[in-house]
Amino acid sequence: MLQDDKTYVRMLRILKGIWSELALYRPYTIDAVVLKKREEEDEIFQLLASLGPHYEDLRSWILMNLDLPSLTNVCASIQ
Repeated sequence: MLQDDKTYVRMLRILKGIWSELALYRPYTIDAVVLKKREEEDEIFQLLASLGPHYEDLRSWILMNLDLPSLTNVCASIQ
């Protein structure tokens, strides 16, 4: 589901801009463990951002954790 009925191309353009900005704020690394963790975090954030407003309480609950749960746990919570 695309947020606010945006076309795929428009949504992709928006996401690419966000990804580029995010890269500016993260320290550079070649550590594979760090890169894998960042990739999973990005997937979680994208998934949560794509949810409709009726998931706001769940989204807030997930993001308020000191440690972000795994993507598997986030998917299980949504289901």
